[in-house]
Amino acid sequence: MGHALTIENLEWRFSANEPVFLRIPSLSVSAGSIVALVGSSGAGKSTFLFLLAGMDRIPQGRIVWGDRDLSRMTDKERDAWRRQTLGFVFQDFQLVPELSALENVLLPVTFERWSVPANPRSRALELLTRLGVKRVFARASSLSRGEMQRVSIARSLLGRPSVLLADEPTASLDAANEETVSALLLEAAKEEGATLVIATHHGAVRDRADQVLELSHGMLSEGAKQGGAL
Repeated sequence: MGHALTIENLEWRFSANEPVFLRIPSLSVSAGSIVALVGSSGAGKSTFLFLLAGMDRIPQGRIVWGDRDLSRMTDKERDAWRRQTLGFVFQDFQLVPELSALENVLLPVTFERWSVPANPRSRALELLTRLGVKRVFARASSLSRGEMQRVSIARSLLGRPSVLLADEPTASLDAANEETVSALLLEAAKEEGATLVIATHHGAVRDRADQVLELSHGMLSEGAKQGGAL
C-alpha cells in the first residue's frame, strides 16, 4: 500500500551561500495517489524528486512518507528506507553497461544476496516482456535509448514499491511506446496501491493524475488537468 506524503517548510539550495532554489511551505498527497509534476526545463523537477527519494539531506523543513520523516534519518537509514520502499525511474537510466537487461533489472536484489531467487527473476522477465524488451540477455550498452528507459522502468517496479518516483520516464520514447510505457506505470501504481509522483510533459498522464503540481521559480502550485486553465 502506498504512503501519504507531507511536506512542511521545505527549503533547499545548492550551497549555503546561494539563494533558495526550492521553497515549499506545505504539501499533502494522499496514499495511493497519482501525482503529475509539471514545469519547464530547469524548474527543479529532478531536484524535487531526489529530495522526495531521500537522495539528498534536507537542510530545512520536513518530508514525511507515512510515518517516516526523511529529515530525521541518517544517510544509512535513508538508504535502507529506499531499498524497502522506493522505486525510482531515472531520466538518464542509471544502467550498468556491462550487465544484461535482465541483470540490470535484478540489480537491486543482488545488493542484498549472492544468488537471485526464482520469484524476482520471473517478475523481472514478466516486466521486460510487458514493456516490449525482447533482448533481455543483451548488454545494456547495446540497447537503444528507448530500450534502456524501459529496462530502467522494469527495475523500478521489480520490488512492488509503495512509493514510485519517475523523472520524465517517456522522454526517450517514440509516441507509440510513450503511450505503452505511461499506461504501464499508471496501471502498476494502481495495482500495487503505490503512491506515484511522475515528472512529465505527457498530456495523457496529466489527465489521469489525481493531483497535478506545477513547479515554477522554485515554488509548487496546484495545476489543472490538461486543457484547463492554470
